[in-house]
Amino acid sequence: MTSIIIPAYNAESTIGRCLDSILNNVAQDRIGQIIIIDDGSTDQTSQICKIYSNRSKKINYFRQNNKGVSAARQNGISRVTEEWVVFVDADDEIIGDFTEDISIHKDADWIIFSQIFNKIDAKPSREEMTLAMLNKASLELNKTHLNTVWSKAYRREIIHKNSLHFSSDIYHGEDMLFNLNYIMHCENIVCIGKSIYRLYITQGSATHKFQNGAIKNELAFNKELSELNLGGIIEDYDEIQQQIALDGLFICIGQYISHPDFNGGMTERIKAMKELCSISPYKDAIKKASQITTPKKQFILAVLLNKKLYWLVNLIFRLRRLNIHAVSHCYSDI
Repeated sequence: MTSIIIPAYNAESTIGRCLDSILNNVAQDRIGQIIIIDDGSTDQTSQICKIYSNRSKKINYFRQNNKGVSAARQNGISRVTEEWVVFVDADDEIIGDFTEDISIHKDADWIIFSQIFNKIDAKPSREEMTLAMLNKASLELNKTHLNTVWSKAYRREIIHKNSLHFSSDIYHGEDMLFNLNYIMHCENIVCIGKSIYRLYITQGSATHKFQNGAIKNELAFNKELSELNLGGIIEDYDEIQQQIALDGLFICIGQYISHPDFNGGMTERIKAMKELCSISPYKDAIKKASQITTPKKQFILAVLLNKKLYWLVNLIFRLRRLNIHAVSHCYSDI
């Protein structure tokens, strides 16, 4: 049996669609509970969820003060009673039944669904999957959104026995840290080559909106990642760390310094970018960009930062944002 956890915040326009997709596309006799954690919504999310919970005894609605998606998921985990746990975001949909696959693979510790798995080994090793989460495995694996918790099934016993949790201090990268912690306790990983999840991408998503705490988040993320001590089990981990630092650096620039909502003009943006590039681990990552295998666009940006052409980097990010806003809403079947 499976428990489904749905964190929801101001999801009045999507939560009904999300719940309908679960009720219509998943075998109800294999679902033990659908746990909705309302993260202090101020719209009609609460009323809609209560209507659905009155329709089905399996839908359990809980409300908490606004603490973020990690705290909401953690709240949901504490209420899980079934053997398997599946996470669904309130603005997405389930488009395929995953419960039969779960019942078939009784010995699995982690089950991951994606249509791309039709092209790879159905049972990759733990090391290969860990490298994929760090973007250092095959291209096929990197496309499967391994650094998210949706479109996957987790064993409740593994989560509880090892006290695995989502870090409430991190809003970008928290799924990756959770999965890296989880996979350390997995012996049998199964990949199913089918699409079960429809991801909706909007301008208001966390990857596009202004994040005042972007730098604090990335530093906290790097700290927790280093505490996993992956260097002892992964070859060339130093190079991977450098790439992760570059990724974090450009997230900080895109979501904070070069974002239209940044509080300041060009002078303040250049000052902030200069300060960011002077601290560890970003300072070393910029200097060593030519020594690691990094995407061409990131390499060019690192060279510009190393040459202190901050104004040009800012311009590139501003132009990139115009392209992002040209597509306001879309979805992708995983």
